[in-house]
Amino acid sequence: MNPNKDGDGMERFYTRRGLAKPQTTTEPVEGGTVFGGTRVVVPNVVTAAPKVAEPLKPQAKQLCGLLVSYSMDGDGQYWPLYEGTNTIGSDTKSDVTLVESSVGPHHAELKIKQGDDGLEAVLSDFLTAGGTYVNGSRLSTQAVVCSDRDILQFGNRCQMLLVLIERAKYGLKTADEYESDARQHPEDESTSVGATVFDSTLQIGK
Repeated sequence: MNPNKDGDGMERFYTRRGLAKPQTTTEPVEGGTVFGGTRVVVPNVVTAAPKVAEPLKPQAKQLCGLLVSYSMDGDGQYWPLYEGTNTIGSDTKSDVTLVESSVGPHHAELKIKQGDDGLEAVLSDFLTAGGTYVNGSRLSTQAVVCSDRDILQFGNRCQMLLVLIERAKYGLKTADEYESDARQHPEDESTSVGATVFDSTLQIGK
């Protein structure tokens, strides 16, 4: 057996696999594995950390309606509605948060999507004790299709007007070259011009 030839073969073995070749020594060292009286010390191999996929960025939802209420006081309040699922309840994570004793944490949901004849709004109640109403009729286990200007009620006191915004119907388009001038509003540069900032978490009076 030719030791040089065998050594060349091992050299190629480690080179092809991108591995560090083990070092042999007869000196007493910590660790390693003994082969025929010779201790073989394998160098530490640093491996790359696995790549972690970046989380997908949530897609922006299109504003397509409002819920308007005067149940709390005479000034009135409103909540924006977006395409997709809008959750309604007393839970602070709800899209429409109603802190009122007869409204459940996960009371109802309103799903809005673009249909062939315009916006479609489907309201579902989660079998709540306070109930959900459309134009005075209480929902059962079946979801109900709502229309623009319907009166919705959640629980015993939260009455709201449903307003659906048909962009195409009113010719509401996105400007080709819209430029916001923050210098006109130096007190709050983060607020878009003409936008209304409000707190969607409201205490509805008993």
